[in-house]
This record gives sequence, structure tokens and C-alpha cells, in this order.
Amino acid sequence: MNRSFKSISLLAAVFSAGMALAAESRLFLPEHFYAVPGINMNVYFRNVFRAIRSDGYFYQVECEKGDNMKDRWTFTPTDSDLGTYDWKLTVYDDNGKIAQGSMKLHVVPDQKGRSDLSILIIGDSLTDQSHYVNRLNEIFPSLKMIGSHAGFGKTPVAGGIAHEGYGGWAWYNFVREVKPVKPKRLSYRTNKFLRETPEGRWVLDMKAYFDRMNGGKAPDFVTIQLGVNDVFDDTDATIDGKIRKIETAMDKLIGHIRKVAPKAVIGVGLVPPAADQDAWGKGYHCKNNLYQHQKNTWKLNRFYLEKVKQLAQKDSRISIIPTVLNLDALNNFPAVMQPINVHNPRKILRQNNALHPAKEGGAQIGDTFYSWIMWNLKEQK
Repeated sequence: MNRSFKSISLLAAVFSAGMALAAESRLFLPEHFYAVPGINMNVYFRNVFRAIRSDGYFYQVECEKGDNMKDRWTFTPTDSDLGTYDWKLTVYDDNGKIAQGSMKLHVVPDQKGRSDLSILIIGDSLTDQSHYVNRLNEIFPSLKMIGSHAGFGKTPVAGGIAHEGYGGWAWYNFVREVKPVKPKRLSYRTNKFLRETPEGRWVLDMKAYFDRMNGGKAPDFVTIQLGVNDVFDDTDATIDGKIRKIETAMDKLIGHIRKVAPKAVIGVGLVPPAADQDAWGKGYHCKNNLYQHQKNTWKLNRFYLEKVKQLAQKDSRISIIPTVLNLDALNNFPAVMQPINVHNPRKILRQNNALHPAKEGGAQIGDTFYSWIMWNLKEQK
């Protein structure tokens, strides 16, 4: 009887340990995140703990700064808050603690008065949409933006926004060395980083791009916000192979940037959270869903952390932009009022865009980019 009881207890312990390990794997925190006096910064718990119902858990933050709300930690620092702080999150269910992780919060000085800096912003539709780029320009207007267009093919103007963001693009689109073919629609979507050789070959040549776009001067910052399109259609069976392909393209693009811009600070943005399932159903019917998307991007973001950490061991001017943290995916995505159903005309608010935040969500991402830039101005002297 005692032996049987011990066996049951051992099985229970093993099961409990397995559940705890599974819960820990659902918690995602980058090593560092950044804040600047006067700019509100948040960590939304839904973004860092993967669960079908994230509001079914309790989240306890331990930090000298900020407020621990039910759905987020929030903080707007002042000049007196400058410094580095430990930030720890513990997740509980009805039976107790199930996951725990930590980050370093860096509150750094605001240096938006700098007028000698430039940036190249590379991305997909999140960048093409330009909400976060507009916010960055709003709070850092003296930061010169390099790019061939100002969103959806608009011509850049002095002092305004510019970037290389293209809807539907993935890492490989920026490194494929083939002759650019202008699409019939949206003809601005061609790779401006390519150059034709005298022999008729097309090669990646960002030095030639800087010659054309910035008088031959390399930018001080290069940010890359990619990944959603790379893994959009993947499954559990294909995601690992896709990430290997991403790594190949990532090595090529970042390696080339470093070669032609040896002093540039390079930032790799994490894939931000998506809207709720209503938006996925509206946009993709029954083909793609939030559950698989979360699994795919969770795995990709973990890869980004490890990959950039490896690169940073040899190159301190490359780091993660923690864009997964400061985005209210439940309230700052597009939404419309719709009837509850065909027999009930009372209207409720439903999200209708799965991957592209509203202007307010883009502004939060812009705040994250800005804080990352300010941290680098402090660190990379």
C-alpha cells in the first residue's frame, strides 16, 4: 500500500513538474527593455504569456517602478527615475505559481535634441502602414529618415518620414539577387538595395543605395522589423525549417549591412502581438488563426533572442528591439461596431484587422523604437 502510494505521489510530482515546465515555455520575456522620461511604457501580460485565455491567470510584477495592473504593468518615468532596475513576473493559476521570468528595465535620458543622426527603417506592412514611423518622427523630428517612400509609395519630404517597408515582404525579399520586376499594382514594391552589374547580374549593394539616398553616408541606425510574413502559413511541422531559412537570409542581410555600415547600430524587432480571433475570422475566414500564429511567432521570437544574443557577443552594436511588450492588442487594433448576430441588432465592438494595429497601437510601437534608440545613444559612445 505504501509502495503504491509512493508511486502515485511520484507520478503526481512528475506530472506537476511537466506542467510547470510547459507553463515556463509559454512565458516569453526579452532580457532588456527600455524607457525614457515622459514616455509611457507597458508590458501587456497577454503578450508575454501564451494562453488561450490570458485573463484566466494572475500576474505579479516585482519592480521598484511602475504599477501592476490586472492586464499590464505600466510606467511613465521622470528624470528622477534614470537607472537600471530588476523586473520580475510571476504567473499564477488557481493552484499557485506556474511560471516566472525576469528582465532588466533601463530608464535612459531623453536626447531628442540631437540633430546629427539618421536611420534606415526596413520592414513589412507594419512599416509600410507607417503608424510607428510617424510616431517616431513626431517625438524625434530631427532624426533623419532614409528611404525611397513614405508609406504606400508616397514621396518622402524633407523632415518627414521615409523607409523601406513593403506589405507582404519577408526576410528573403530583401536579399534575393534577381532582377526586380515591378508588380502591376503597388509598383513601388521593389528591392531598392539591389544593383545591376556590367555583366547584367543583380547583386545586393546597400553602399550604392546609400550613395543614392543619403549622399554616400551610412545611417547611424538600421532597424529591421520582419518575420510575420515568413511564418504566416507555417504549422508545427514546418516552422523549424522556415526559421532555418530565415536565419540564412538574416545572416546575409545583417552581414551586408555591417560590411557597408560598420558603425551603424542595428536593431532586430520582435514580432508584435496580433489582434483577437474575431479579426482573424474576418480577414482569413477558417484558413489561419490566432492560436497557430501565436505558436509560430513565439518560436520565431525565441529564435531572434538567441540569434541576436550570439551576434552581440562579437558585435555590441546589434540588439533586440522589444516590440512584443508595449502594444495593447485588445484595444489598439482596428475595430467596428457590428450586430451581435442576425437576430439581435444590438451592436458590439469587434476587431477586424488581425496584424495591423490602429494608429494608437502604432504609436506604442513607435515609443518602443524611440526608447531603444535613446538607450543606444547612451550605451554606444
